[in-house]
Amino acid sequence: MANDFINIGVIGLGRMGQVHAHGFHKMPLVNLKAVADVNPGLLAETSEKFGAKGYADYNEILEDPSINAVSICLPDNMHKDCILRATQAGKHVLCEKPLVNNLADALEIEKKLRGYDKVFMVAYCLRYDLQRAALRERLLAGDFGEVIHIYSRRNSPIVGPRHYAGYSDLADHVMIHDIDYINWLLRSKPRKVYAKSRSVLLKDKNMTDAIFALLTYPSGELVCLESCWVLPDLTPMALDDRLELIGTKGSAYLECSEAAVMFVSNRDAEKPVRYGGDFNATEATGMVYEELNEFVRCVAAGKTSGVTIREAVEDIEVVEAICLSAKEGREIEL
Repeated sequence: MANDFINIGVIGLGRMGQVHAHGFHKMPLVNLKAVADVNPGLLAETSEKFGAKGYADYNEILEDPSINAVSICLPDNMHKDCILRATQAGKHVLCEKPLVNNLADALEIEKKLRGYDKVFMVAYCLRYDLQRAALRERLLAGDFGEVIHIYSRRNSPIVGPRHYAGYSDLADHVMIHDIDYINWLLRSKPRKVYAKSRSVLLKDKNMTDAIFALLTYPSGELVCLESCWVLPDLTPMALDDRLELIGTKGSAYLECSEAAVMFVSNRDAEKPVRYGGDFNATEATGMVYEELNEFVRCVAAGKTSGVTIREAVEDIEVVEAICLSAKEGREIEL
């Protein structure tokens, strides 16, 4: 369908649904034809804003044969049913991360999607951040030598878990960003996981405040992950993220503050301009726009997404290992 207009429907109109709708609406050769949400006010507002038909029941989008593709931006625990219905309807599917929030459902989806002849992509925006992509290219080119260790931090204010209470938790909604990126960076999943977690501010919601996880990869690389989403309300930044990679020939440093990206190798030291996008925005910019654009390119060209279903399942496997390790106080082998 290289020359066809792509009709897209966005299912779920929370913050990420708004971002997806905005991104698709401004893309050439893409028609944001429909949006769906159970909130009537939000649905009417979004439908009018983007000139898209609004549905309270997303199944009406799936039943429309003129809609080629859908973007699933529902709460994490609602992904599975929508994915299965969308693929049964033969749609190209972009699903916001995580794929689902438990391994059994992930494996069921993987099994049912074997041989699926449409695009199926999980939205991992960090892969489309230019600096993180550049880091991977330089690592694969040998600039940093053998990886000794990686430290990755992703902390944010408490507004997040207040919103996600009841259908997601810290590891599968937040830490999974870094799990997927580092698995992609090292081209493997870890073989051992040890984690500690704590719940204080979110204990009444049965949610996790903070997690520290130590991952050991097949070639011995050590990865330390830190994630917390209970920073004070008045924290002036939406995200406090940082990544450090130390290798035998060089190192890399990325963070969200001003002039915050630096690559150091035996060849040179570089501080590129950060290109991430605003994590609080309701418009698609930076890496999120590139992610949406990649999905559209795959649909238009009839090619497979670079984010495979197997990788998405492995990410969930690591999440479950982290949660089990934190619960039982022991190292988990994958």
